Amino acid sequence: MVPTIVLMGQWHDALSRHGNLPSDAIGRMGGGFRDDFSKDRRVLICVLTSASKLLAEKTAKAGIGNNLFLIVDECHHAGANKMSEVFSVQRAYSLGLSGTPDDDTIIG
Repeated sequence: MVPTIVLMGQWHDALSRHGNLPSDAIGRMGGGFRDDFSKDRRVLICVLTSASKLLAEKTAKAGIGNNLFLIVDECHHAGANKMSEVFSVQRAYSLGLSGTPDDDTIIG
């Protein structure tokens, strides 16, 4: 998951160019894209607002929760009440990425 459409595009481009998956294995949700998990689609890059509304349902429908690896880029954006609903998604693993330090780690 990513907080913006721009980051969704960057992730998609990077995975398509540098990854070892065929392009049809990488889907997008948000910003006009409505992909979901299918037999061939192994990765779904989601904008956080769309994911908070739709990802739990799409994961349940595909029956992949026991194998899902949820990666949240810029995870400090996912703490808001509405956005944190994304963490109700059934998953096997989670990873949060952030280049923004917590207030506790800032030395002034």
